[in-house]
Parts: sequence; structure tokens; C-alpha cells
Amino acid sequence: MTTRKQKVYQILRKMETFFQDRNLGTFCLFLLFATILWFGHSLNSVRERTLDIPVEYAGVSEDVVFSEPLPQSIQIVIRDQGKRLRAYRQTSFSAIQFDLSSQLSGESGQITIYSEQIRQRVTDQLQGTAKLQRILPETIVREFQKQKHKKVKVVFTGQVLSATQYLLAAEPKVDPTMVTIYAPKEVLDTIQCVYTENIVFNDIKDSMNARVPLIVPQGARLGNAHVNLYAFAEQYTEKVFNLPIVPQEVPQGLHLRTFPAIAEVVVRVGISHFGDIQAQDLKVQCPFPQGNGSLLSVQVVTQNPYVLSCRVSPQEVEYIIEH
Repeated sequence: MTTRKQKVYQILRKMETFFQDRNLGTFCLFLLFATILWFGHSLNSVRERTLDIPVEYAGVSEDVVFSEPLPQSIQIVIRDQGKRLRAYRQTSFSAIQFDLSSQLSGESGQITIYSEQIRQRVTDQLQGTAKLQRILPETIVREFQKQKHKKVKVVFTGQVLSATQYLLAAEPKVDPTMVTIYAPKEVLDTIQCVYTENIVFNDIKDSMNARVPLIVPQGARLGNAHVNLYAFAEQYTEKVFNLPIVPQEVPQGLHLRTFPAIAEVVVRVGISHFGDIQAQDLKVQCPFPQGNGSLLSVQVVTQNPYVLSCRVSPQEVEYIIEH
């Protein structure tokens, strides 16, 4: 153990002596000079670099399906001086574009982008000293087919749940309500609607706007991957009315009297629309009896869109029929 400690001590002493040496500054100066020479040499030496250039396609309608996806970038290998290669890394290439409209005139066929076309568009963006070594892919060949299409309804299958003491002011809505679907005719004929993913939105207290993914039917393709879902919840309160019970479809010459004759109606309404509901917006009614039962059910009818829900008391009444 003592010998090991002595060795460690000797190493530490040598390190201390090295860093106290007057030649340390000279060493650092030569190291800096060598680094500068190496960097200058790397800038002037000829090297190769691999770069990616984005590709864009024009003239491709949404009903066109390719046997394989078209490449979104082309990989090139160029040879040039190091300082010029650094410039390529610091500036991004513009996307090269190919117009395929003339090759997609039929219902099916093949498109071809030849190596000469690709090379020409790539060379236009290179400096004169650069040499294009390789391109991948050299040629783009794809089979294509145009599919049938139609618009179908979007069905929201998830849930929107309001927070405690809040209610949804209306049913959630999707936008757009119809989307375009592309598929072979035999597949398209079996599809009548498209469903959203089953997503639950909880604790909604205000307006909500969310993007909801659509489920793509097997063998088909959608023009929209998502739809927007809108919902609005607000805090609610209750408003109480005492209204007469009005019998319905009473035969001529008869009079139906209910006990009690007045019902209490409790309406749930959003706070912002509390003043928009009046007694004349509600009607409490009961049907004329068709059998020998002693009780009639009581119902509340309203056309006011701001009525979120309502309950009536009593829900059943006794009655007598007078001539």
C-alpha cells in the first residue's frame, strides 16, 4: 500500500513540475500554430461531402396513388475544396421541382424522371468548381393509378365532458362535416361515413377547439387526416316557473281537470342566457286518457334553444273528466 502511495505522489510531483515549466507557454503557442495550419489545409484540400436536396412535385392530383411513395429528397455526393463544402453546409438547397401532369393524363400508367433531368436541376445549384460524383436515386420510376372518390359524412365518436357545475351549450361540432375519400370503386361503395378516433375531452369549462384524427378505412385514402372539433361549456344556473297543466286532444263537449292544476318547472340555463327564457317559452301538458288509468304523465315542451334541460314536478297527476 505504501509503494502505491509513493507512485501516486511521484506522478503528482511530475505533473506539478510540468505545469510550472517555463516552456509550457511555448508548447501552447506551437499547438495553436499547428491547429491553424491543419485548419487551413482542411479548407484548401479537395474532399467529398454527402448532401440532401428536397424534391417537390407538381401536377399530382389527390386521386393519384403511386405504387411507392415518391422520394421527398435526393441524396448527392459532391467533390470540392473544403472551404466551399463548408459554404454548402451553411446554406440550404432550394427544392428541385418536377411537373408530372403530362405523365398522369391516363387512368393508370407509369411516370419516369430520368437521371439527366435530376442531374441538370442539381447542377444548377452547384458552384462551378464542384463535381457531382453520385446521385441517389439516379432515376425515379413509379406505377400510378387514379382512384374513384366521393364525399362522406364525418362522425365524432369521442366524448366531450364538461366540468362540475358546467354544461355543454350545444352538441360538439366537427369541421369539415364532410371529407373526400379515395378508393377503388368496390371499396368506395361500402363506405358511407368516416369516424374520428375515440378521444375523450374532460373538464371543459369554456370554448374548446381541438384537432381530432380520422380513422382511415382499409384500402382507402382520405383528403383530410384531421377535423376540427368545436364545443362550448358554460356554468349553468336554474330558473323556476309555476305553469298551468294543459290537457291535450280533449274531445269536444268534455273537460279534463288535473290535480294539481299547476306544475313547477325547473329549467337549467347557461348564465349568459338566463334572461332569454320566459314563461311563455315553456308549455306543460298532459295527454287525454286512453284507458282506465288514474294518473296522467306530465311533459314539458319548449322550442327555446337556450333550455339545456328541465324537470317538472309532479311528473304524474290525478284527473277527472267533466261533461
